Amino acid sequence: MGRYFGTDGIRGAANLTLTPELCLRFGKALATLPAEQIVLAMDTRQSNMLLAGALISGALSQGVSILHAGVLPTPGLAYYCRAHQCSGVMITASHNPYPDNGLKLFKNGRKLLAPEEAAFEDALDATPPAYQSTIGTYVATTQVRDEYLAFLRTHAPTSQQRIGLDCAHGATYEVAETIYREVSPHVFFAASHPTGTNINEGCGATHMDFTQAFVRKHHLDLGFSFDGDGDRFLCIDAHGTLYDGDLILAVLARYLRKHGKLAKDTLVVTKMSNLGILNQLRQEGIRIIETDIGDKYVLETLEEKELSLGGEQSGHIIWRDALNTGDGILASLLLLRVIEEEQQTLAELTRDLVRYPERLVNLAVPSKSIATHPSVQNMVHQLQQKYGERGKFLVRASGTEALVRVSASAPTTADVDAAIATLVHLIRSLSVGTPKEVTP
Repeated sequence: MGRYFGTDGIRGAANLTLTPELCLRFGKALATLPAEQIVLAMDTRQSNMLLAGALISGALSQGVSILHAGVLPTPGLAYYCRAHQCSGVMITASHNPYPDNGLKLFKNGRKLLAPEEAAFEDALDATPPAYQSTIGTYVATTQVRDEYLAFLRTHAPTSQQRIGLDCAHGATYEVAETIYREVSPHVFFAASHPTGTNINEGCGATHMDFTQAFVRKHHLDLGFSFDGDGDRFLCIDAHGTLYDGDLILAVLARYLRKHGKLAKDTLVVTKMSNLGILNQLRQEGIRIIETDIGDKYVLETLEEKELSLGGEQSGHIIWRDALNTGDGILASLLLLRVIEEEQQTLAELTRDLVRYPERLVNLAVPSKSIATHPSVQNMVHQLQQKYGERGKFLVRASGTEALVRVSASAPTTADVDAAIATLVHLIRSLSVGTPKEVTP
């Protein structure tokens, strides 16, 4: 991670750490990109206009023009930037609560590579350029949204399924409603009335109990839940079963391979993916590549290896044939297409996939550097040696929050609990103060 950029852009408490002054500098630094016009979009947070106003002022002061798309899912911005080979900024803190906000920077439809982020950080830290007589133009437009909708329509099936959409009071609430009303006559909407302060509040892809209750209440066949900026989704079926990114990726990988569209018969996942599911896919001849945590690492591997499908357990699904970023709405449409064409339920499509028990503990620690302490990493190594391919153990610093994440996956729940207890005890013994466990 860089001086400003984490695993998913710049993020912080709006008006406290992510200040208008920083956004003004960010807007000025946009002049260092090879683009005379920047596309801007945002989610539904109260602080968006405060930050956008400063960013826009900075950009205009350097002769950079702004095309403002308004509220739009992050992948909608990414699609437009890819189609028009331009740069864009998304103002969002994704799944974080509403007081937080962030800045995601796209170039030609993808997030910046590490060297590009470093160069942009240099521009942020440089002496602010002088104001000049040439002023950029500002245009608010629906063109970006309209083109994104047209793109989604090319991948949308028709269905008679009873479908519920949990929009997290976030960026998907208009686009998802528009596209799904065309997909099925039986669509129900939840968390689709943003107020500026209710984004992700007890809803969305980080609160799947809300979606489960919604599915039960309306006797739905499927419930799709998006996060605040719409770049990921998770699913609930009619029985209330949760389908996370690992299960969704398995279904999509099998389908694409069956139709000769899974490049090199290979799926890219992260180190957090469930070992039981991965082992089953390997037995079927699907090759697996594991990357560091973060969808940008998944994309880098997809591009480097010329592959087509990858993602994260959290629900980032990148189908590179269509888009260079995770897209919750697009992935949900693709999953629905598989269900319709195969004429099987999700339970039937995944009945042979056996998950290894797994557990994730979030610890609020005095310093995230504890994750890389030699004693901690040595213990992780010892556990990995003990279990071999039957286990997976990780301790990592969160890229978006002041947390250390401890995770374990092994053949039995007892194995998982013992490994978690060992690692948490070690981290607490090494820390100044007592790290507190935080509910995911």
